[in-house]
Amino acid sequence: MFGQNKLTIRHIDRADADWALVVGDVHGKINQLEQLYALYREHTPADAKRCVISVGDLIDRGENSAAVIDWFLNSTSNEERLCVRGNHEVMFKSFLERPNGADRWFQDFGGRETLRSYAPDLPNDAAIKDIRRAVRQVPDNHRAFLKEMADVVIFDDFCVVHAAIDPRRPLEKQSREKLHWGPCLDWNLAHLVDLSPFPFSHVVHGHEPHGRPIDPKSPAINLDTGCYKTGTLTGLILNANGSSVISTTL
Repeated sequence: MFGQNKLTIRHIDRADADWALVVGDVHGKINQLEQLYALYREHTPADAKRCVISVGDLIDRGENSAAVIDWFLNSTSNEERLCVRGNHEVMFKSFLERPNGADRWFQDFGGRETLRSYAPDLPNDAAIKDIRRAVRQVPDNHRAFLKEMADVVIFDDFCVVHAAIDPRRPLEKQSREKLHWGPCLDWNLAHLVDLSPFPFSHVVHGHEPHGRPIDPKSPAINLDTGCYKTGTLTGLILNANGSSVISTTL
């Protein structure tokens, strides 16, 4: 990891995990997350050292954001679960510090659904007192989870970010705006990306939903398949034998 004013970059060594599941944008859909994880477990040996890495946007839009964060905070034995910071986590953290009923996160980005997952009785015409009461229901461990997220996670030959990196800049000098908000690389140009200056050959991300086939060998791999709308959550399994895509629909 880097200093307070620099990016938080997390490296996961093969000694700590030999299997990984990178999960696309969940957006509060706990049932899809649990089913995708069950598929992952079907692929992994019982004694594997596993990790689960989210590309961010665990929250908002869907109805069970609090349960999704709980899931990441309660890993099973012999497994680590972590999440890179997405733009929705950035907005949620900011809102918790300065609640405001006119905030775009609350009005337009699914923040109302997220707060309602902590305070189910939050009314549709919530006043500021209702919003502040709901904010008080967000537990300390969820706040800490949002604060401590990495901006980048590197596992073996794969770099996980939320939206994009700039191939022209060193990893430690990437902008948070690019990492969290994009724009993502045009998928038609993915095969032209030169990642040779970096210690990885693939960037795995989400942020912009799509319905295209996913090539696990592409330099840029977008796992956001619009789960909160389509019901399809997509993941990328990584191990010493290579990579493979799994998806689930509920």
